[in-house]
Amino acid sequence: MRPEEADRVRWEDVDLERGLIQVDAATSKVRRRRIIHLQPAAIAWLARAKAVGAQQPLVQQKRQHIQRKLRRAFGWSHWRELDVLRHTAASYLLGCTRMPARWR
Repeated sequence: MRPEEADRVRWEDVDLERGLIQVDAATSKVRRRRIIHLQPAAIAWLARAKAVGAQQPLVQQKRQHIQRKLRRAFGWSHWRELDVLRHTAASYLLGCTRMPARWR
């Protein structure tokens, strides 16, 4: 999910029991509705966030504050312009689910 889309997702869009997030066309960058299937770890994190009363959508300023804290914790001088966390997650997901036999 793109950060800009996550900024606009509400708890009503998240179905933890079925492990889905619905991204409305108005929220999506490509202006098409889509369904995101969550991995078990994401469901657990979201369930915990909901249980402690995390607000959704996440205000962009709050996300940027969290990114600054992560940047300091990791010792990075800046946060890369490209969405490094989303790209890393996509790479790991590909490796866990569709890794070609020749790569194993």
